[in-house]
Amino acid sequence: PSDTRLFGLSCTSSSACTAVGYSPNATGELRTYVQRWNGTSWSVQTSPNPAGAYEAQLYSVSCTTSTSCMAVGGWREPTDVSSGTLTMSWNGTSWTILTTPQPPFTGTIPHLTGVSCSASTACTAVGGYGGEDFTHGAIVQRWNGTSWALQSSPSSPNGDLVAVSCPTAVKCIAV
Repeated sequence: PSDTRLFGLSCTSSSACTAVGYSPNATGELRTYVQRWNGTSWSVQTSPNPAGAYEAQLYSVSCTTSTSCMAVGGWREPTDVSSGTLTMSWNGTSWTILTTPQPPFTGTIPHLTGVSCSASTACTAVGGYGGEDFTHGAIVQRWNGTSWALQSSPSSPNGDLVAVSCPTAVKCIAV
């Protein structure tokens, strides 16, 4: 569809790539959007959206195998009363929304913009939050194969971290 945007891409081989982003539905609400490359053509994959979300967007994806991917982004309700970070996993058959801890800040719109997985049990996601009171901060979350946990993060001049790369389970660099 027009206005579809792809922001993240991860390939595990020349015949296994996943791209993520968002696409508006018929009423203009933004929905998660995933495409898969099989070496010959791209196909759209069904991807879930948080219940009650007016906007749900994916910004980054990291795949460790053709059957193991993690995608991250954010969502919000029409009135911005509720919003949150969004993580989804691919098991080779379907995408599933994972429970993600939300930053303990009120009046903010949190989002995850980067993810890197060195293994299916070791992912780091980064992003940020911003509020109407102009507070900003970085978000770092860690996946251990079972659950996501908020991590401490250093101060960032503009608040957000936008990308991360993790060559091993215990070494990551974020910008």
